[in-house]
Formats: sequence, structure tokens, C-alpha cells
Amino acid sequence: MEIRKLYLKDEFKNIKTDAYITIYSSSSNKFDENRSRKGILVIPGGGYNHLSVRENEPICLTFLKEDFVVASLTYTVNELDEFTPIDEGLASLAILRRYAKDFHLDVDNISVLGFSAGGHLASSLALFEAFTAAVYLDQGFEFTKKFVLDIIVKYIENEIEFLHDYKSKLQELVQTVKKSIIYEVIDEKGPAHNKTFTSIVKIDGIIMGKGTAGSKKASEQEAAKDALSKEAKVEK
Repeated sequence: MEIRKLYLKDEFKNIKTDAYITIYSSSSNKFDENRSRKGILVIPGGGYNHLSVRENEPICLTFLKEDFVVASLTYTVNELDEFTPIDEGLASLAILRRYAKDFHLDVDNISVLGFSAGGHLASSLALFEAFTAAVYLDQGFEFTKKFVLDIIVKYIENEIEFLHDYKSKLQELVQTVKKSIIYEVIDEKGPAHNKTFTSIVKIDGIIMGKGTAGSKKASEQEAAKDALSKEAKVEK
């Protein structure tokens, strides 16, 4: 059996955490090295505050016996930014594809198995790929190829985050300086079927951001984004 640990930040500059994947592959003579194997990414649960040991290596070894190339993801827990584990999960799948030849892995046959919080994370990863598949079914291969290469890949290459949760980022920043944070909807406009909402965010009673969007939650995100653009004042 071969075991390799790969830190995501060593492969992708936009990953700043210490998350890593552990890849298990068989070196037994009974397996044909010229044949590509199915792959599976195991994501243990733990309520996003710890990682379950029993849902990690024991599961990996079970699948390894069934001729899988198996990887387990050790992702970030106790993290206010809920999108961090999603970034780590997408990076893990990209790494498996990147090193597919090394492990005789069939890139078209990779599954994701998650337990508890890991199951939630697995479904989030599937949503991203399902969206791309829906674009393909609706618009065809050439359009989808252009969409991925011209938009998604450029975002990744330029290290731009396109899964934003500005409220979580602001909350994390405010907690480091021990200040209070409150969101308020100050205006609603338009008919019931097409309303716009304007929200403000106050930090220690001072208005630091304002945003307008088609829902209350989205307007709060825009307000948080506005406040983050004034990060230096928030930290004072």
C-alpha cells in the first residue's frame, strides 16, 4: 500500500489553510498497474468542529480492498467562513485529477463520500459540478468549454474567490477586535414580486456599510462587502 499526503496550499496559491488529502493506493501484485481504477474522496463528519476518526482511515481501507484509489480530506474546522471547506474540497478533486496517472486513477470515475458534516460538504461539491453539467446540457460542449476556460479558469488562475460570504468574513474580522456587529434593513422598495431591500451594518453602533439587493440576506451581504472595503477603519 502506498500512502501520500498532499497539502492543498502547496498545489494552489489561493488555499491558505493547512488542509490536506491523504491518498491511499494499492501496490499489491494482484492489481494490474496498466488498468485505471475507480477513485473515491472520503470526507469525514464532525459537525465542522472536529473530524471523526472512525469515518476516516477505516473507511478508506475498506474501499482500498475493493480496488479503489482512495483519498481522505482533512479539511478546516471551527472556521467562520463556511466556504473554506468547499474551496478545500474542490481543490482536493482537482489534485486527484492532476495526479491521476501516478495512481492509475480513472478521472471519469471519481466519487465523493461524506458523513454528517462531510455529507453536507460532499453535496456542496456536487452542486458546483451539477451546475456545469446543466450548462453543458442546455448550451452544448463549445459554449460550456468557453464558459469554463474564459470565466472559471481565469478566476482560479488570478486567485479570485467566486464563492463569497462577506458576512462571515466581516464577523471574523470584528471578533478579532472584540466589537459588536448588527445588521438592519432600512428600506424596502417595489412590488411584492420584485422588491429591493437596503440594509446597513453597524460595528459598535457606527454605520460601516450599506447594500441593496433583491432579498434581505443578499442586501446584508452587500452591506458586509461595503464594510470590508473599509477594513482599516473596522480594525481600529
